[in-house]
Amino acid sequence: MSTAGLSQAGSIEIKPYLFGGNNWYYPHFSNQLGVPAAAIRQGDWKLILHFEKQEVELYNRKMDMSESKELKSIHPEKAEELYGLLLNWFADTHANLPISKEPESR
Repeated sequence: MSTAGLSQAGSIEIKPYLFGGNNWYYPHFSNQLGVPAAAIRQGDWKLILHFEKQEVELYNRKMDMSESKELKSIHPEKAEELYGLLLNWFADTHANLPISKEPESR
């Protein structure tokens, strides 16, 4: 039985977040040396957010498929745009964000 198009009160449609999405989210460490990060793609552009360092990397996948030339200093407006879209996506999906291991300075 297909449930396409059906909705229930208080529920959200998750299919857009699972199929054909341009976002990637890995919020934890793993025993295979994985580190918390997230990414968003828009057209030829890809932004990666490293949670532990709170740093971003920006790449143009059409011009640099191997992601060897980081471009955030050359295209800061594109980095800011994609970072904002990624933060909005976290809010829209109620993503549980990683907690910093560093103590807060007081």
